[in-house]
Amino acid sequence: MDVTVSGFARARHVLTRGGGRAGDTLYVTGSVGGAAAGLAWLKDGNDGRDPQALADCVRQYRAPEPRVRIGALLGRNRAATACMDLSDGLADAVRQVAAASGLGAIVDGDALPIPAAARDWFRRSGIEPAAAAAAGGDDYELLFAVPRRAHGRLATVIRQSRGVPITRIGELTADPGLVLVIGGRRERLPEGFVHF
Repeated sequence: MDVTVSGFARARHVLTRGGGRAGDTLYVTGSVGGAAAGLAWLKDGNDGRDPQALADCVRQYRAPEPRVRIGALLGRNRAATACMDLSDGLADAVRQVAAASGLGAIVDGDALPIPAAARDWFRRSGIEPAAAAAAGGDDYELLFAVPRRAHGRLATVIRQSRGVPITRIGELTADPGLVLVIGGRRERLPEGFVHF
């Protein structure tokens, strides 16, 4: 199947992956890791855990809510310098935004907005929650970079986000490394979903 889209957009309203600058703060909409936990539970079947505990995670996997409105707001008021969706995971988005911008990134694993049920699922499965949430895909949230001078514009986006949480999770760096910090421990950012 092929899809072709045509249209136009004003250049200053278009957010690409490659506009980030060193020192820009990284933010994410909604939560991360829920869809990965929901998919893992569906694959494992009923393993004796309460299915209601993971109902929201399964719903997040099966019926994601793309953040189109917030993306449009970020582009329209120029609050962000770079943006990407998390369909293939937070780690993949961070990697692609950093590469397209010619930068590195530090992600604060302790700040990641991971749903409690997903965090519990990962721990019970013997997986570190922040690393699993960063590597998991299908969240369909947005990762975006905001320069210091645009935090007032970001406040406007947050007010207009209709209750969708927006969380600060790190920053873009001049150092090209990609780092995930968990409990003060620095480690390499995991890979996101790889198609091939």
